[in-house]
Amino acid sequence: MFRRIKSRNLQKYRRFSRVSDKCTSRWCPVLIALLLALSTLPARSQTPDPQPPGPTPDPARPPLNPFPAEQNWSFLEDSSKRTDFFDPAKYIRFGDNPQMYLSLGFEYRIQYEDYDNFLFGEGPQDHNGYVLNRVMPHFDFHAGSIFRLFSEFEFDFEDGRNGGSRPQIDEDRGDVHQAFVEIGSHVSSPRGISLRLGRQEVVLGSGRLFDNNEGPNVKLSFDGFRLIAERTRVRLDLFAVKPVENNLGFFDDVPNPAESAWGSYLTVPAPIVSRGQADFYYIGLDTKSATYNTGTGHEVRHTVGTRLFRPIGKGLDYNCEPNFQWGSFRSASIRAWSVSTETGFTFNRIRFHPRPLLRADVYSGDTNPTNQPLGTFNPLFPRGAYFTPLVMPFLGPQPSPFASGGSIPAEEERHRCLCLGLVLEGINARRDICVWKRSPDRSSQCQPCPLSRQSGRSRDPVGSRATHHHCIQLGRL
Repeated sequence: MFRRIKSRNLQKYRRFSRVSDKCTSRWCPVLIALLLALSTLPARSQTPDPQPPGPTPDPARPPLNPFPAEQNWSFLEDSSKRTDFFDPAKYIRFGDNPQMYLSLGFEYRIQYEDYDNFLFGEGPQDHNGYVLNRVMPHFDFHAGSIFRLFSEFEFDFEDGRNGGSRPQIDEDRGDVHQAFVEIGSHVSSPRGISLRLGRQEVVLGSGRLFDNNEGPNVKLSFDGFRLIAERTRVRLDLFAVKPVENNLGFFDDVPNPAESAWGSYLTVPAPIVSRGQADFYYIGLDTKSATYNTGTGHEVRHTVGTRLFRPIGKGLDYNCEPNFQWGSFRSASIRAWSVSTETGFTFNRIRFHPRPLLRADVYSGDTNPTNQPLGTFNPLFPRGAYFTPLVMPFLGPQPSPFASGGSIPAEEERHRCLCLGLVLEGINARRDICVWKRSPDRSSQCQPCPLSRQSGRSRDPVGSRATHHHCIQLGRL
């Protein structure tokens, strides 16, 4: 797969008074109306929707996506279906058994990033941008219908960034990203049971709590086991893993000895409306040394939640995910929660299939570090950027735009986010406008965050971001 991704992220800081709050409330309806107006513009009848070149793709052909371990190329045993230029490399048969074959693949991604007002204007600025390169070759060997060996390598490089590459985000000069064996009937069939052992990606649901970190240049994988049981509309995943530490050198990535995760994830139909589904999950996390404003210590955290969703397609789609966390941090107990929602509508009869969307998120924080229990929400292993796949340079792996760094939000207060977006799927372009704001019940005892501005008794920072993402997919192997 060769993809060229161009992203431009504009980040601004603004301190709002009562007058500016009125301006914000005045502009929100205007933005919503503008997005809806753009979405309903009719296409010219003589101009058809853009279609990929070549013949109509076979339904059995895997889609072009960054998950090669989930692709099954055994349908190419029928020589009449080998219509793509790269098909000879995707299915190399051994002997007379059609389930004994080797599949080769390759991904190259080049991404240019340029930021204005980096870190909301805090610290040194880089106005030239930088280039990120990712090369990921892989092979998938099937030895019959119940056994396979999959391996994928990763070579990530950064060029031109002021201050050098960011650890575990921009650069990993070479390592094994995935290497696992899979045993069971799920190897050759979308329905069945199988066990995966070794280094592998784990993406659960929308990736809000468990993701492969596709947005940043360096992806995330885990060492451990995963049991997969799947039927037509029901899937169950059981897992016990350790996150892999992505180090800068050659083939030096090792599992993190201080962190362990385990849990289960179930997907079932939820016919509230047609095509509706629901996820139910439990995730446990043991961290030997976790750091919050109250100090550093051993943490054991449990998360339960549900996700009600309707996949993106024709018409209405939605994604609502509440969850609750409990456990212990040093001698203190943990009580935290979050709610994430996204609602969109795809106009499939309009050119480029525009999809306006609205996101709203809220998650708990610790307003007073001297009180029990600890209320800070832990996002576990989310995607590089909380609301879009693109990396936010000051976020690292945490969701809060008011965090100063590390895996746990340093500004331990309750936050909320509102995000308006417009997706043009026909040309794979995306436009988002996001605004973050802290809740009024703030505490003066919290450590100051990098976006804070103090004036008298008021300390109420607001962050906004406009993002444009354009992706061009030129080919694949």
